Amino acid sequence: MAETSPRTTSKRARKAPKKMSDAADEDDLDAVEEVELQEAIAASQAEAPPPEAPKPKPEIEEGKFYKRELPEQCVAFASREGRAFFESALKSGGLEGFFDLIAQFHTQNEPAYCGLATLTMALNSLKVDPGRPWKGVWRWYDESLLDCCKDLREVQLDGISLEEFVCLAVCNGLSCDTRRAHVAGEDVEMAPTTTSVKTCANVSDGCHASITSGSLDDLRAAVKHACGRSDVVLAASYSRKTLGQTGDGHFSPVGGYDASTDQVLLLDVARFKYPPHWVPLPVLYEAMQRKDPKTLQVRGWCLLSATSSTEGESGDLRAASAILNTITGGKASKHTDLPKPGRKPSAKKGDAPKKPAARKPATTRKRKAAPDVTQCGLGAASVI
Repeated sequence: MAETSPRTTSKRARKAPKKMSDAADEDDLDAVEEVELQEAIAASQAEAPPPEAPKPKPEIEEGKFYKRELPEQCVAFASREGRAFFESALKSGGLEGFFDLIAQFHTQNEPAYCGLATLTMALNSLKVDPGRPWKGVWRWYDESLLDCCKDLREVQLDGISLEEFVCLAVCNGLSCDTRRAHVAGEDVEMAPTTTSVKTCANVSDGCHASITSGSLDDLRAAVKHACGRSDVVLAASYSRKTLGQTGDGHFSPVGGYDASTDQVLLLDVARFKYPPHWVPLPVLYEAMQRKDPKTLQVRGWCLLSATSSTEGESGDLRAASAILNTITGGKASKHTDLPKPGRKPSAKKGDAPKKPAARKPATTRKRKAAPDVTQCGLGAASVI
């Protein structure tokens, strides 16, 4: 065997301790890094603010409410059963007016504004032009525009009756077929109304249409008629108590009818309280039979449709009519062919159509200066 030289052996011996030293250095480095990491974590935790304690829920003020649960006899529109009613009504043609109404679904702005909100939905879904601006340059119905028959401050306190609802509807260009629920042994009469001539310009023209009695079958026929077309809206006046709901007198439009189950869809305008819901039609009729404690009359329903004058008039003509009547204190409609806002121009019985007068030469005619509407605080934007 060849002998290993002492020189080679000494080299190998010197190399071995070096490898052991490198391993020890790596272990020391890992230990240092671990210590530094733990120190960094401790420092970050010391700098971070302590977690906030969970805030206590605000105390609910006594006597304040967030919505109400529907009673058993009312089926929520969005529930499984409510959707089944909707599908059935859609197939049978009982939702023809639903889509125009749902596009104008409006939540009443005041707790007692259910009548105004229902009428607002009807007017906008029937595409009636108010003839005066709502906001900016836009003409659009809002509850604030329905102030001709009763002061809105009074409406905020006690709402409106069926008679006042009819008055407002007619004043704003709607035709009303109004019925009260029939109660055996009682005659249907118009209840006395607090509407004053000063606040309602149309009282003398008979804005309080006659109200007749209607049976359960009459209500069913009216519901089928309104829900089978898009140019008629049925507004229901009923008592919530009969439906098992809180409160009493209420207005809401009827949005649909399922003939197979005899269910009516009420688009409740108090959406902060109850969602839209289905109720049996006989139960709704029973809710109409409960008397209004203020008028001592039973409630009922109105079939609303746009009159021929509101369908045929252009918005600009009705806007001009409203402005001129404001400027002249209501005399413009008496001395011109301009109709009253939302009303047909009335002709006296026996009046023969007038023949056009012979036109005089232009040189002999004197032109009268047009009235400056801007002097009355009504600028051009009011006509748009």
